[in-house]
Amino acid sequence: MKSSTREIIEALPILEGKINAHENLFLTEQALDGLNEVEATFLKLAWFFEDPKNVSFSIELLYQNLENEWLELALELIFHFFKKDTYLIKKSHVSIVKEDDEGYFNQKQFSDYLAENGLDYDRHKLCMYYKRGVLPPYAFKLAGKPYWNKESVESYCENEKDKSKKESIIYDEGQIGQFATEEEQQSLKDFASQMYKISKSHQKK
Repeated sequence: MKSSTREIIEALPILEGKINAHENLFLTEQALDGLNEVEATFLKLAWFFEDPKNVSFSIELLYQNLENEWLELALELIFHFFKKDTYLIKKSHVSIVKEDDEGYFNQKQFSDYLAENGLDYDRHKLCMYYKRGVLPPYAFKLAGKPYWNKESVESYCENEKDKSKKESIIYDEGQIGQFATEEEQQSLKDFASQMYKISKSHQKK
């Protein structure tokens, strides 16, 4: 599957089981049945991405059926297809995406950044946190997908690092993480001491 097609499925999961329908005329008609104009347009675009030698796509569909963020997404995907999936654009001299747009992260890029900075995050975990409202507010949505600016991502990463350090307990004699109050420190020392005794008793067994 082409990377451009995967982007379409990510934006419109309803199309996932219809990608190979272009191989059969009956399945093609069946796959389009029940879709709205936006979904049908992106499905036809995905069919073109998957088999450009045998499937045609009319740019008129973009003009007729898409606008705003959906039109932007389609244009970006077409550019991506010719640059990344076919390599017909070997060296790009222009870009549809503005230069300052590189300062924004989608969910995958967000989770990758956190993982690269030593935090235990993957896309699934980040998606779960997003649904729970734990993540910082996103800057905007494109085709239904949230995007965060670089500053928010970096700030969240640093906060998570600090949180991880404060919440970590080293189960060793006399060592414990730093906490805000003496009462919390004493409580955790008692807990660490208890865990240390349990681990020692298991070692003797």
